[in-house]
Amino acid sequence: MVSNTESTSTPTLADQVANKIQAAPVPVKTSLNIIWEKDIKDYIVKIDLLAYNSFQIMESIDIISQKGNSYVFNMNNYPYGVYYLRFYLSDGSVYNRTITKN
Repeated sequence: MVSNTESTSTPTLADQVANKIQAAPVPVKTSLNIIWEKDIKDYIVKIDLLAYNSFQIMESIDIISQKGNSYVFNMNNYPYGVYYLRFYLSDGSVYNRTITKN
């Protein structure tokens, strides 16, 4: 009897980067720090910060032009509420993370 231990589904790029991106502090008050592991930098093309209720892009950052492996969103002038971080990945997929501002 042969046992197949390999998974039939391959993790997507979004699945692979999900655990390698940190957003802190959450809930955020003034500055939201986004930090990603260096080995996934080439997979992240762009990050958008969107308001949950209007889907208006509050800020957009092109990661390719960034030198490091982090970015800080200034949340001071944004109202309290729920926001999305939308990560555009090199394979064309999108990874979303929800954050709240208090």
